[in-house]
Amino acid sequence: MKTTKNTFPVLDMSCAACAATVEKELRNQPGVKSATVSYASGCAVVEFDEEKTNPDQLRIAVRALGYDMDTGEYNRRKHREAELKAYKNLRQRTFASLILAAPVMVIAMIWMHDTWANYVLWPLTTGVIWFGRRIFTNAWKMTLSRQSGMDTLVAISTGTAYVLSTLVTFFPSHFAEFLGHHTYYEPAAMVIAFVLLGKYLEERSRLRATDFLDTLTSNLPETALRLTGETWEEIPVHLVQPGDVLMARMGDRIAVDGQVTDGQAWIDESILTGESLPVSKKTGDLVFAGTINTDGILQYRATQTGSESRFAKIIALVEAARSSKPSVQRLADRISAIFVPIVLSITLLTFLGWWFFGGSDAFSIALTTSLAVLVVACPCALGLATPTAIVNAIGTTAKWGILVKNAETFEIASRVSHIFLDKTGTLTSGTPAIDTIYYHTDAPKDFIHSLLLSMESRSNHPLAKAIVQHLSNKVQLLNFDEWTYHPGRGIESVYNGQRYYLGSEQWMKEILNTSSSNTDALAGTHFYLFTSSERLATISFHDTLRPQAVEAIKELNELKINVAILSGDADKAVESIARDAGISEFHSQCSPEQKLEVIHQKKAEGHIVAMAGDGINDGAALAAADLGIAMGSGAHLAIESAQIVIKNDSPLLIARMLRFARRVRSIIYQNLFWAFIYNIIAIPIAAGIFYPTYGILLQPHWAGAAMAFSSVSVVMSSLRLRYHKHM
Repeated sequence: MKTTKNTFPVLDMSCAACAATVEKELRNQPGVKSATVSYASGCAVVEFDEEKTNPDQLRIAVRALGYDMDTGEYNRRKHREAELKAYKNLRQRTFASLILAAPVMVIAMIWMHDTWANYVLWPLTTGVIWFGRRIFTNAWKMTLSRQSGMDTLVAISTGTAYVLSTLVTFFPSHFAEFLGHHTYYEPAAMVIAFVLLGKYLEERSRLRATDFLDTLTSNLPETALRLTGETWEEIPVHLVQPGDVLMARMGDRIAVDGQVTDGQAWIDESILTGESLPVSKKTGDLVFAGTINTDGILQYRATQTGSESRFAKIIALVEAARSSKPSVQRLADRISAIFVPIVLSITLLTFLGWWFFGGSDAFSIALTTSLAVLVVACPCALGLATPTAIVNAIGTTAKWGILVKNAETFEIASRVSHIFLDKTGTLTSGTPAIDTIYYHTDAPKDFIHSLLLSMESRSNHPLAKAIVQHLSNKVQLLNFDEWTYHPGRGIESVYNGQRYYLGSEQWMKEILNTSSSNTDALAGTHFYLFTSSERLATISFHDTLRPQAVEAIKELNELKINVAILSGDADKAVESIARDAGISEFHSQCSPEQKLEVIHQKKAEGHIVAMAGDGINDGAALAAADLGIAMGSGAHLAIESAQIVIKNDSPLLIARMLRFARRVRSIIYQNLFWAFIYNIIAIPIAAGIFYPTYGILLQPHWAGAAMAFSSVSVVMSSLRLRYHKHM
């Protein structure tokens, strides 16, 4: 058996139910070992036996369902262009339907009893249905696969209203006896326009918040400096081979994974580890592609290139997590799977019952009652319950600076029970600040502070800026006899004949000829002030909590959501932030794989898990969590992997979003409740339950009026979300 795993873009999917249908069909194909289809990414990841099947056969199976699958070589850029093209087409159809639906609503309200109005309403509504034809084709596809969803509900309701109205308009003498003279163009047009508007806003939010993984190549240099013989030459990165000696100057990004052979520098590894403070690198240490040399010059020998680099493996990890993430079927889709067959069964039983037992007017009564049942049960209110709420919810969150990629996000967010927060960039600002200064001498503290301020006032190092900010305006600057900057090490100065050093631990060990700094128990990153004979002070740095972080944790606790930190930072640094933020559970020094394992373990326990982060190292965890939340200033990979993007990076908006999602769910449930109450009461009346005793028979046009009233009440209920205040 020769198995292979490929990624194929799936075309023409419009909802999570579509993805589930395609996935089920692919899994049933001979030779397919596993298949996952993600509506969010629009792709299928299929592992199959090449001896039993091939991509062309899989495509035939998918096309039989009414969808399509691109079996050519996967090209992310091409897939992106196809998505944008589909989005533009959806935008055109949405606005065209709204333009046509608006006069339909006005005319139907003002001139409903005028015969001429029907001849104007018919072409306008026909145009709306033409622009919303994908709803009907999707409903047909689901029918072929023996499923039903929201598109099925909308197709039945609008299709029935349109057909009955057309019959009344053009054949009044034949159908007026059963249907009256009333038409139902406005509910048909408005429901389709609203559903299209909901799909458009949802897709716009997803595309605005999503960036393809190709953009991550901006984090990797296109060229590298390679030692060839006795000279350095600039070559394209893809030509670098393991064993090549490369150079990274100050400000350069590391081109490939490697091991330092010469030099010393401070490397910003936050893109991979989430650690906001730079890390000192010396001979023998490992460096990774995409990280930044903030200070110093390094030579390193390439060890891993291309797809073998740490950077590439993290991206592959994210792709695997995204493709394995199960699709969430909307509540209305689950309801419609039961509701649609029941309504059709009741309609058929009503017709047959009155036809056989209706006496002399059996056929007339059977037709009138069955049509009334179909009209009154046309789930316009049910069809509008979710879209109208989502349209208003997406608009409201956008005003707050929150981008929501899809409608399912609100349902998931409303049920979150556990949330993991990355430290750097999510809870903290990523800006270093002085935590503590430890003194190892009897010299006056003001003199120590003056030395620190004076030595660092000329440096652009991020830790130097933290020292200047902490001590500025507190002590006097000193005039040095000498001041020398040593890249990757620190600063050397001479004052009153005494030579002072300020810099890395490795440099201090070299000058003092010692092997220990005795700072292992201290949290954070450290600088050292020392002479050639003794250490004077240790400066400990830490990351700072974002404004409102403590308030955010408090609100999450009020929502009965368990909060934990999931970070790649050192134990002491994470413990310090957890203590300041009021969080009891934390996981530190976690690799991307370990973060993914923690998420999977919590999900396996049956919890609905959210993950909030901003770095590449968070991408896999964000994709694997039930709900991924990315900070807007974070890496492209984090934003790509999440369903929610917090544009202004405020952690408080995370709590407010989860609270608001519960409000959205509540209103959707209320809408569905009233829609069902309406149907429960109206369907028996429409079926003629009171006709034998009281002679009451609900005419189809009155059923249409009741249906319209139900739809209006749902829309008005959803509008409450527009005025929800998050503060």
